[in-house]
Amino acid sequence: MAKLSKKQAKQIAELINSCTCWTIGVKDELAKPNFDSQRARRLMEYHDRDAAELNAILGVQAVVLYNV
Repeated sequence: MAKLSKKQAKQIAELINSCTCWTIGVKDELAKPNFDSQRARRLMEYHDRDAAELNAILGVQAVVLYNV
């Protein structure tokens, strides 16, 4: 198993947290009776940006993207 530096571990943790927050934002927006589709799409794009970075660092598809 490869050793991670503290910097790498921190970056991975921040990206996981970020993806979680964006996902919650998307779910909350879509749950609204009059949801804003542009806002939901923007949140999905933020999620996908951070998820793609996380997947690249890990070398596997650990997080599924919204816009595949």
